[in-house]
Amino acid sequence: MSATAPTLGEVLPGTPKAGSIAEIEALAAYANDVMQDGEQFAVSVRGAASQLLGAHSAAVERIQEKLLERLLPGAQVLQQSADEARRALGVYASEVDRIHRQADLVLGDAQRAISSVASAIREVDEIAEAIGVRSPGSWQSVPPGRMPEPILGWRAGGLSGDERDAVTWHLYRLYEDRWLRAASQWCAAVDGLGVAGRRWRSLIDERRAVEGRLVRALEDTPVGHLISLGTSGIGPSTAKRTIALAVSGEAWGKTRLGSPQKARHPLLEKLIDTSDGSGVWDAGIDPKLVAARWDRLSSDEQDALIMEVPWVIGNLPGLDGSVRDRANRLQHEFYREHPELLDLEQLKLLAGIQRILTREEEQVGRGRKAIPPIQLLALSLVDEVPKAAIGYGHVDTATHSSWVVPGMNNDAPDGLYGMDIASMNLFKAQERLARGAGENAVVSWLGYDTPGMPTEGDFSVLGSGKALAGAERLAAEIDGFGAARERGPLGAPVVNVLAHSYGTTVASIALTMLKNPVDAFVMFGSAGLDTDRVKTLDALKVGELSPGQRAIFTTHASRDLLAPGGAGLSGRGQPNPEAKTLLGIHNYSPVYGGALSFSSEGDSAQGLLPTDGHSLIGEGSAPGLIGMSASEGHGYFDPKTQSLKSTAKITMGMVDQTLLASLELTEPVCVTPVVNPVAGLATPLRVECE
Repeated sequence: MSATAPTLGEVLPGTPKAGSIAEIEALAAYANDVMQDGEQFAVSVRGAASQLLGAHSAAVERIQEKLLERLLPGAQVLQQSADEARRALGVYASEVDRIHRQADLVLGDAQRAISSVASAIREVDEIAEAIGVRSPGSWQSVPPGRMPEPILGWRAGGLSGDERDAVTWHLYRLYEDRWLRAASQWCAAVDGLGVAGRRWRSLIDERRAVEGRLVRALEDTPVGHLISLGTSGIGPSTAKRTIALAVSGEAWGKTRLGSPQKARHPLLEKLIDTSDGSGVWDAGIDPKLVAARWDRLSSDEQDALIMEVPWVIGNLPGLDGSVRDRANRLQHEFYREHPELLDLEQLKLLAGIQRILTREEEQVGRGRKAIPPIQLLALSLVDEVPKAAIGYGHVDTATHSSWVVPGMNNDAPDGLYGMDIASMNLFKAQERLARGAGENAVVSWLGYDTPGMPTEGDFSVLGSGKALAGAERLAAEIDGFGAARERGPLGAPVVNVLAHSYGTTVASIALTMLKNPVDAFVMFGSAGLDTDRVKTLDALKVGELSPGQRAIFTTHASRDLLAPGGAGLSGRGQPNPEAKTLLGIHNYSPVYGGALSFSSEGDSAQGLLPTDGHSLIGEGSAPGLIGMSASEGHGYFDPKTQSLKSTAKITMGMVDQTLLASLELTEPVCVTPVVNPVAGLATPLRVECE
């Protein structure tokens, strides 16, 4: 049976060309209309308020409060959301237009290649019939470049040997060049279809990524957060009601005052020696004492504290994860019902948490076990910067727990999205590795006010003030969960601390404050450790991997030029001797000795990808300038990277011979200033430490 040319659907399955640019532009125009309506709404509210300025009464004051403190912020939320949606749709339209144009080029190339295959098939079929051989049965079975030897068949039975040779030679002269051209054409066309197919699949992936970014951008508007917060199978809330409530500040003319952030309760005296729990986030309350006292409370007393002061119980070190999760879910549920009480940053955080909880609910709703189960281990909205900690797995029963500490520009509202992906990736990598040998849990700890970007005028990343504040809370949390576990039947788990960028500054200080050592400390793209508070790695309370060798690990991607720049500019110590950046700024950092360095450069033999930038989770088709961000799939915590695979082994206590043999012990390096006698300027020089 002769081959037939493929159809477009065979070689280019699926499509990146769904929808039209006109439809997207219409949505953008609608968003622009909504934005203008929001502006006009705000003008009307201000005008109404101004007309009441001369009147004075309790009723007038209530109306003015309604106008200026509820309706006006609601109008601004609507306006801001519509403007952000309009801009996101504009970017989406531009990207879709680019993808459509490239898809049309691929379609044209594929159609030409299919026509070329078809003509080559016809030519080969004709020659094959003439020389008595079989044609290829599939368009993918490219004929050989050399024409097969003709088969003369029964008609040549009466010919002599010389006559047969003459006929064969004649057939070669007639068809050999044609066969070669047709086979070459066929081969080139099949190769072209392969290229077109790969590019087509890439465009489909790009379209999917572009759509994902649009969804993320729309979710990241205030109205998007309200929709996320109001969409759940739990409780009577609906997205429409949630939006209306937040914009108007009331439901059916009624408002509900109060807050789960209440911190006073007489029963707290039995737990923390005072009825006022407002200082539990910062106060140095002994978690062992809290754990012991909680056990002595009756179940009714415990329930009363959880229900009536959930903020205190949900953020009190020394209590079980299940207790804190229950209390913090009560906080979250309250604000789902009353989003009008939230500012935009609080709203963003709680919407992000709701998306995580909804994912868990959907798994359970389909009759499946949540993988992993989620625990809301901390939730605090009392400070300017909201804070949270999310547990993946059960911290109360896990044999191995890993605390992940983020770096710069990762306050809980902004950092939750990426940290959720990173923590899920780590949890799954650990679970695959363990295969039932242990139960793992990951804690995404967003419990401190992270530094902002220096490009936005925030230079706190060059100091240690925010690290010190975060370290005190982190140490209290780790000690607190240790105290809770020590009183239980399972005992304390293996505890790992994993820190990224400025998070290594935070975590390293915290590890000097702990009451009990952790089992391993792993640093990724470190922005440097405070040399005043961490003079050597011996100051860190970390257990040993082997006699005389602490389980302190570090990794740095060679294309991550941001981390060593931050360490150098701040004068902090660098745990990665090989880390370099532009202009030799890394030379301002001394190097800590005693850590075990592992590679993030990828391992093709194991099919593991390299990390090519600073971020935990990569995005986009290329790394950012000076490696400020990693490309998609190439972050420190992306699934197929060498970095994540090695981290899973370390945190599950499964350091095999391959990883062990690759570890390099860091040697200390000191820095001394060298004065240029001509310019009179001092430049740093790394030297061997005395």
